[in-house]
Amino acid sequence: MAEKETQKSKKIKDLISGLSSKDEKTQLKSIKSLKIHGNETAIEPLVKLLSSSGSEDVKKEISDLLNTLKTTKVQASIIACLSNPKYKNCHQDLLISIWSTGLNYNQYMGEIATATVEGDLMEAIECITILENLEESLDEDQIMDALLIFKSYLVDTKSQNDSKDNIIKEIVMMLQDMNDTV
Repeated sequence: MAEKETQKSKKIKDLISGLSSKDEKTQLKSIKSLKIHGNETAIEPLVKLLSSSGSEDVKKEISDLLNTLKTTKVQASIIACLSNPKYKNCHQDLLISIWSTGLNYNQYMGEIATATVEGDLMEAIECITILENLEESLDEDQIMDALLIFKSYLVDTKSQNDSKDNIIKEIVMMLQDMNDTV
């Protein structure tokens, strides 16, 4: 059994190293194999490649993989990447992944809120989608963490009434409604 785990671990390491290849075909082959054989250790290398790749095919394959994750072991890795400023250009993809997978990210509402206020209009739209697709209600602490971040943002920006601010105001209203029912 331990030998089988060692083989699986080696296979995953080999696939992850394939992501670093300069050859797009090798990268795509590794991504496709990681869909079957990967685990949470592949998340950051995948996001790193998503962040740096110039290939639309590579980006599409990684997004498809991230959007179909079903193991709860990946949430902490997704949030770590979402919280990492060097992957800021992937925040929208990561937020899409959060609502696409249907996994429970409620405990990470603070991190999701932070990525939303640091992002642009598209990140704000993805945040609303996350809230609309919640399977389980947020608890009071999760709501308050997010509300604090969103309200601080609105105070700091002096509400310039652009589209992102309007979406964030909508998010605040959704969270306040959720809080009223807790």
